[in-house]
Amino acid sequence: MTIDSRRILGGFGVFSLVLLRLVIGWHFFVEGTKKIQYDRHDGSWRLVFSADKEFLDLAKGPLAPLYLAHSKSEHEWRTLLAMPRENVPPTAEQTAAQAKWAKEYAQRRTDAKKKGELAPVEFAPGSAAHDWATKVADDWRAAVNEFKALPKMTEDQKKRADKALEARLEELGEFIANESENITLYRHELWRLANWRKSPEAGELPFLNQRIATKNGETNSQLAGWKQQIHDFEAGLQNDLSSILSADQKAQSTTLAAANSAMADANQHNLDFINVLATTVVIGVGLCLIFGFFTRIAAIVGALFLFGVVASQPFWVAGTAPTIYQAVEMTACLALAGTGAGRWAGMDGCLAALFGRRRTVTVEEN
Repeated sequence: MTIDSRRILGGFGVFSLVLLRLVIGWHFFVEGTKKIQYDRHDGSWRLVFSADKEFLDLAKGPLAPLYLAHSKSEHEWRTLLAMPRENVPPTAEQTAAQAKWAKEYAQRRTDAKKKGELAPVEFAPGSAAHDWATKVADDWRAAVNEFKALPKMTEDQKKRADKALEARLEELGEFIANESENITLYRHELWRLANWRKSPEAGELPFLNQRIATKNGETNSQLAGWKQQIHDFEAGLQNDLSSILSADQKAQSTTLAAANSAMADANQHNLDFINVLATTVVIGVGLCLIFGFFTRIAAIVGALFLFGVVASQPFWVAGTAPTIYQAVEMTACLALAGTGAGRWAGMDGCLAALFGRRRTVTVEEN
């Protein structure tokens, strides 16, 4: 059989491929183990990686909706809060309607307190924060109703749950009222940012790209603060509800799990699966490349994983994070897959020899 000598790897080429395989494998393995942390208090391992914070929430470009669909909903903030909205002065009719609502809302709260009922918590209609704040409040009410529906809940426990909800809703109402003006300005800045991105100069003028990146960072930072505050309120409400459970109820794992799931995010289950899958894939690819075991498959899986990261930040979209390192490593994984680098100093070579798959060829140089 005649084979072109240029297709045969020399000793240095083999050494380079093995070294490349080991370096990439070690990098994957180290990055994967970073996602797991040992808890010295209870002697268990726990996952500290969250795909939404690492790349799902940061996704941009045409594939962004696909990534964001698997991220945390967090009361649908992407469609109810983080939407551009120009800040224009209200009309006379709108001002009058706002004043009427404020007066009626204050009266409703006063009447409820006189009757000994839970005071309603509402948000100014038409305000920039109204839709998201209302969604948060509705989700909390639904979670508390789910909590009260747990087996063997007493009437006293249900009343305490309502009281806890009322206290947290009051905190939410006060927080939204204080941040209403900032949220209005935030959505206006998103409107300006959207116009900058639509301009013909976007992607061509460096100073405009820098302005977009800076403004994008500012708005993301502001949004993160509001989301964190809501998260803190929810953590407090979850602690309130947990404290209502009796010792016997807490001892029942199913009851405790159901109580905790009542406050869980709508997409948390899918996100947990993605977190475990991503961690397993990264560690698995790393180990397979280090030991040269199923190298072709492992390298292809690693390349696909890195492609997912690169695709979430398309280079032609302004304001995306650089992914050149992931792109280079993805290409290197494809090289490992194409050459089957586990054949040298790897288990793939041992398996091939064991099962008699090694082939001997004669090379004739031209």
